[in-house]
Amino acid sequence: MDEIRTSSKELEMTDAMVRQQDLIDNATYDVCCSYLGIPDEEREKLFPWDMRILAEVRESITDALMQFGKPVCYPYIESGKEGSHYCDQEDCHCERCVRDSENAPDIKE
Repeated sequence: MDEIRTSSKELEMTDAMVRQQDLIDNATYDVCCSYLGIPDEEREKLFPWDMRILAEVRESITDALMQFGKPVCYPYIESGKEGSHYCDQEDCHCERCVRDSENAPDIKE
């Protein structure tokens, strides 16, 4: 995929980027519920979805994996004074960028 990575206009997440974020966020929620011993039917009641908690857990998992040299892809767009830019392979150290939909994993429902 040969897209411009930096732009003065606001960039948008691709469908593949959103799918990858959803995949990781859902997996993080599953891990939390597993650690807490919460059965599937009680999840919403006993551990409501809270991105503050999930982001903290996700970052801890990411840090641990990166310490062992494992690439982690949680795509994002960063905005600053110079404009917006997509994350790139230097950020996640993955061989291929997930922004390209054919490289994105399918979410199993």
